[in-house]
Amino acid sequence: MKEWKQKTWFKAADGTRGSNALVAKEAGVASGTVNNVFNHPERVMPETKEKVLKAVKKLNYTPNELPTMKRCTLCKVVKSPEDFYHGYKSLGQRYSTNYKYPESRCKECQHLKNREYSKKNKTKISKQTIIHRRQKQHGVSEEDYNAMVLLQNNLCAICNKPSHRTLHLDHDHKTGKVRGLLCYACNTGIGLLKDDINYLANAIKYLTSPYK
Repeated sequence: MKEWKQKTWFKAADGTRGSNALVAKEAGVASGTVNNVFNHPERVMPETKEKVLKAVKKLNYTPNELPTMKRCTLCKVVKSPEDFYHGYKSLGQRYSTNYKYPESRCKECQHLKNREYSKKNKTKISKQTIIHRRQKQHGVSEEDYNAMVLLQNNLCAICNKPSHRTLHLDHDHKTGKVRGLLCYACNTGIGLLKDDINYLANAIKYLTSPYK
């Protein structure tokens, strides 16, 4: 089994991570050679090793030490690791702190990036949110929903009229069972009447009774 070696790290004078590529450029060698100097010295000629060590010293780097500070790739400001998320998932999802190293953007820049993306992709994000909610809360996939739309001819199950909005997935609030697709008005209407048959019957009686 091949022996594992620590990845070559350089800590710069300001506490941020040093650049392996910059060391290689300064020494006039390949990046892989820099890694070998610290992890596999037996593979490197003495004069090459000396070049790399001189380059590290000239750049004021400390080898094989993790950085204590980090420079944001967007705002270019050196900040504490606490000012960065430690591994994040796709935009708008939960952030995770299970990763060892901080992300490239600081929290402030990441928030600005998120807001900018959300502003430009408001419709797309809204649609994705609705799809995710249907799947999570009711177990209805996008394919299932589209099949229901075709089955109802893209009409509301109550008023039998087409809707300029996305048809709502109506469900029984007691059992959670999906009942059908409703337009915004009908879905709101039965919701305000608490899905109560007695209320609905009274509403019909009221609307059909002669005016006094």
